[in-house]
Amino acid sequence: MLLLAAAILWWLFASIRVVRVAPNTEVILARLGSAIIFLILVASLTDYPARTPTIMAVLVLAAFWLARGAKVAMHAALPRRVIDL
Repeated sequence: MLLLAAAILWWLFASIRVVRVAPNTEVILARLGSAIIFLILVASLTDYPARTPTIMAVLVLAAFWLARGAKVAMHAALPRRVIDL
């Protein structure tokens, strides 16, 4: 139960982080990953679809997209180096 709660909390915080930034290619894939994970979570209320290998693979791919997009969303919008104008 603790592992499930930790996974849901990670999904929630990563999804919020991705939604709050301006969309680009990485963020759009991350939002898609978040939506896929949400749909699998909703489907898991009545059944356990993540037990099939195909859904497991889709869930891992969606989590990868979300994690990568959340990492991009954590960076500041300003450049790291000083640019002389």
